[in-house]
Amino acid sequence: MFDTARLKAQKGYGQVSTANSNRDGTGTTVLIFTGQNSFGSVINYITVKAESTTTPGMVRIFVKDAALWYLLQEFPIPASDPTGVLESYETMVYFPGNGLWVPQDVEIHATTENAEVFNVIANGFTWDYCACP
Repeated sequence: MFDTARLKAQKGYGQVSTANSNRDGTGTTVLIFTGQNSFGSVINYITVKAESTTTPGMVRIFVKDAALWYLLQEFPIPASDPTGVLESYETMVYFPGNGLWVPQDVEIHATTENAEVFNVIANGFTWDYCACP
């Protein structure tokens, strides 16, 4: 038998709503995703979806590795006023190639510039090896 890579879907969710204008990881952040097992995990894309009306601001994505914080991505948020026929603001970032590798126990966090509600969803996978037939 040979060891075979076995992929497992991994999704992380979080809802940010507390205003935090810091770009260094300090202040209120929300955990979105954590790297799993000794092989780590991969994020293919992150979605940011507003729940209601927005004003110009920013949603930020951070990498937390032990006590170190790194600003990974900033999503500019425009003013929008959803109605019964106009959707709320939504954006996505794709990580090309093999995606964004997230080592074991490394965390992905999110913040919002303004006190508005955003759902942040990370879609990816983790894997392990098995002696599968």
